Amino acid sequence: DDQIEEVVNACSGLSRDKTGALILFERNHGLLNYSTTGTQLDAKIHSDLIYTLFQNSSPLHDGAIIIYNNKIQAAGCFLPLSKNIGLDRQYGTRHRAALGVSEVSDALVVIVSEESGTISICHNGKFHTCIDENDLRKQLRINLYSARLVELPKRQAA
Repeated sequence: DDQIEEVVNACSGLSRDKTGALILFERNHGLLNYSTTGTQLDAKIHSDLIYTLFQNSSPLHDGAIIIYNNKIQAAGCFLPLSKNIGLDRQYGTRHRAALGVSEVSDALVVIVSEESGTISICHNGKFHTCIDENDLRKQLRINLYSARLVELPKRQAA
């Protein structure tokens, strides 16, 4: 719950400032291939760190951060874009990357839109727009706690 609160607090600040973000929670399907494209951090999950990583002045702001085993494993990670040609044109690269990785893994992805400040969650190839912080908190709890019912596997490539 503390880690979920840190992510919710960071996303709230990023949303308020309209600063884009892409946060992946690795679940049962390994994301090591994507993690290695970024800078390895192995850092404690903290809202200030997450907020700072996505600031335009940060060299890691353009990529995604990957959370695994209760740590920010990597930042500035590159993700595959969705090949879904029916995707609404309103979705930019950040949303297409979230959708793309959710189509090839069971990752839970949190997206903060740079244009609107809207916070969304993407998993299993579907978006859910969060109406507020409480909705984000609820969605994270539902999706992350259900993933914990399955034992975490050894980390592997996607």
